[in-house]
Amino acid sequence: MANRHFGKLADVWKHGVLVEVLGRESPSRYAETHAGSAAYPMVADDGRRFGVLRFLAKACEYPVLAGSRYRERLVRSSAASRWCTRDRRCWR
Repeated sequence: MANRHFGKLADVWKHGVLVEVLGRESPSRYAETHAGSAAYPMVADDGRRFGVLRFLAKACEYPVLAGSRYRERLVRSSAASRWCTRDRRCWR
């Protein structure tokens, strides 16, 4: 895995806010200076269990998180699909 921070807690905070802001206010230009591939495998190591996998597990308990653009992007991604149910409402 090239990006060791992918899916960890700080990454969840960064992208959660970023996706919401960009979804509401589309800039004419946007550059990501530290972007990697968008196709990392989602592994269940300690960092991701506390980060993105916990977010997916808890999001359905809170309407604001359940309806967030970030969560929607996650459940549509192939990396997160194995961690979501068919109806994409809850984490396994």
